[in-house]
Amino acid sequence: MVASVRGPGAKASFGQRSLGKGDVLSAVILHRGAEDEERVQLARALCVDAPILLADEPTAQLDPYHQLHIMDLLRREADGDRLVVTVLHDLTLAARYCDRLLLLDNGRLVADGTPQEVLSAAALRTVYRVESIVDRHEGQTLVIPWKRC
Repeated sequence: MVASVRGPGAKASFGQRSLGKGDVLSAVILHRGAEDEERVQLARALCVDAPILLADEPTAQLDPYHQLHIMDLLRREADGDRLVVTVLHDLTLAARYCDRLLLLDNGRLVADGTPQEVLSAAALRTVYRVESIVDRHEGQTLVIPWKRC
């Protein structure tokens, strides 16, 4: 995904407002659980004026509402001129929010392309050893791992 770099000073305000925290420093000091920790880490990353944002499992341990919120934030960043690279195991979130996917199997590249190209039932069967339902909803790909092979 490709995302935007905002000017200095605007970063902290963007991170604070977007993450629903009144003060990023307070969020760092007062965070209580894994969900808050994920949001704090993302706020820190958004406050850095770097051309590339790396996010390793940014939605892990988050409830569905906050998963969508975080992915919306990353997508917004990607719609500018910042490169956003994220590792995701949630295939529907990957399909919905990412422009390009790399499907890896034990560190080996198996597929590289759009979500529609990469997330085929056959590829998911080979890599994850699951039968999957791959469908479309509101114009976007969704993937439901259905049963183990």
